[in-house]
Amino acid sequence: MTNDVTDITDSTDIKANTEIKANAEIKANTEIKANTEINANAEIKANTEIKVNTNIKAHTDKSDITVGANMDLSAIADITKLRIQDRMDLSGIERPELLAKIKRDTPARIGIGHTGARYKTNAMLRFLADQAAASDAVSSEVSKEIVDHLGILEIKTKCNNKEEMIQRPDWGRVIEEDQCMLLLDNCIRNPRVQVYFGDGLSSPAISNVPDLWPVIKKGLEYEGITVGTPFFVRYCRVNTARTIGPLLGAEVVCVLIGERPGLITAESMSAYIAYKPHPDMQESEYTVVSNISRHGIAPVEAAAHIVDLIVEILNKKKSGIKFQDSM
Repeated sequence: MTNDVTDITDSTDIKANTEIKANAEIKANTEIKANTEINANAEIKANTEIKVNTNIKAHTDKSDITVGANMDLSAIADITKLRIQDRMDLSGIERPELLAKIKRDTPARIGIGHTGARYKTNAMLRFLADQAAASDAVSSEVSKEIVDHLGILEIKTKCNNKEEMIQRPDWGRVIEEDQCMLLLDNCIRNPRVQVYFGDGLSSPAISNVPDLWPVIKKGLEYEGITVGTPFFVRYCRVNTARTIGPLLGAEVVCVLIGERPGLITAESMSAYIAYKPHPDMQESEYTVVSNISRHGIAPVEAAAHIVDLIVEILNKKKSGIKFQDSM
């Protein structure tokens, strides 16, 4: 009887037509230089040869990052260039011309559409852009170059920066002694009307002054009213008028100051007008013209209205609620 013998050895090679090789060669050469250049070359082979070459450069001195191909940021559209009133994000409207007319008559965000329960992408991005502009308006500074261009004196309140002005509104009403002396040394005494400008809660609002101030000045002078020396108050609150009015002996004080910004505009200005302001005056003693900007009341139009108000206030010798009740 013969036995079937199966010979198995430890050195047996097993081959099944297909030969599988797993020879993976991975190389990672990282070179770091002063210009923060990182080169990562990875080469992977498995029967089929695949090559992935990634070159990432970040030059800290130029703040430029290149990933694969250069990105052209100039191709990104500025969504704030188009007015909200001119943007139509709804489709399938039976009378689109009627909706367009309604949108032109209000800066409110109507006809912006939605996707499910959410805003559309463009509407949401515009919200975020306008909110960022409002935040910047509060925290930014009026540059020295702008004040110099206006050709006016600059003083400051007790605040040393915007953060203090926001956290301590009481300091934004205080004109310290050295700043009072600057006013006394450089301004006309006892004018019938004293006009000055303040950054308030919107630094960009100062952009309205070149159109606003000349018309106010010429209008008052045409009425035979003496106008004081204009100046700019940094970190300014409205009630600086309580100090400045008596200091310069003005009969009427008009403060042109940046308004608290909103989502429609971040560059709006208000005029606070007071007859013989004093330290104990009430908020109700101001007559106010608000929303002065290219998005609201045009500066030239507002200036003409302010002149008319000041003339009436001088004639009636009262402002605020008492002035309004006498109309």
